[in-house]
Amino acid sequence: MEKQCDAFARANPDMRLATLRPHWVIPDTLAYDPEALHAAGGTAKDLWGWVSLSAVARAFVLGLTAPETTFPLGHETFFLVAPTIALQTSSMEMLAKTFPEAKTFTREIKGNDGFYDCSKAERMLGWTERAFPWSPK
Repeated sequence: MEKQCDAFARANPDMRLATLRPHWVIPDTLAYDPEALHAAGGTAKDLWGWVSLSAVARAFVLGLTAPETTFPLGHETFFLVAPTIALQTSSMEMLAKTFPEAKTFTREIKGNDGFYDCSKAERMLGWTERAFPWSPK
C-alpha cells in the first residue's frame, strides 16, 4: 500500500497522501484508565504499543486537514502509537525478558516509555496520544 501511495504521489505531484500505522487500537474507556490498560496488557509482537480509537480518528482528520506548511504535497507514513507502553512496568525489563537479543537503542528509554517514535506525526500533523508514565517506586 505504501509503495502504491509513493507511485500515486509521483504520478500526481499535486496530491498529498498520508499512510497511518496505528498499533492496537483500543476503546477510549480502556485507553484512559491506566489500571485497566495494564490489565489488558498489550502484546510483545506490538512492543506493548497502543492507541485510542479517538486518537486514531483525530489522526485521520489531521491527515486530511494539516496545513501544507507542515505536511507538504507527496506521500508520508506516520506511526500512531501512544508514547508509553500499555503496561505500568519498566519497558526495558519487558524487552529484556521477551527479546534478550535487543541490545542497541537509538534513544534512552525510561520508565514505561514506548518504543515507537511518533514525533513525525506530531511535527507534521499536530497529532499526539496521551500517555500514562510509570516510574519505579
